[in-house]
Amino acid sequence: MYNNHDILLKNFEEVAHASVNSTYMEFLHAIKHVNKLNNEDSIQSWIRKYVDNLRQKLHSKAMEYLLTNRHVPTIDWLNKKVEYTIKYSLQEFLYRTEVRSYI
Repeated sequence: MYNNHDILLKNFEEVAHASVNSTYMEFLHAIKHVNKLNNEDSIQSWIRKYVDNLRQKLHSKAMEYLLTNRHVPTIDWLNKKVEYTIKYSLQEFLYRTEVRSYI
């Protein structure tokens, strides 16, 4: 059975996952006309741009989320889990960009 802390964390994970999905779709749209064989440097530049954008978006949502839930007695635990979720989400985005290059 889930407790309140698990539900809060699950909610943020869902927000982070949705952010990864939308940012990845924006990335794909932005690079669809870039020749990946001849412009690998350009692709890497786009990846960095979208990773930075995603990082900012997730940190902003995390701050908002943590402020909203600051009443939680284990806010430090929640903060650490949210930070872990952000790192995991950034890795997921990077993984998708790497897999894309093999398709």
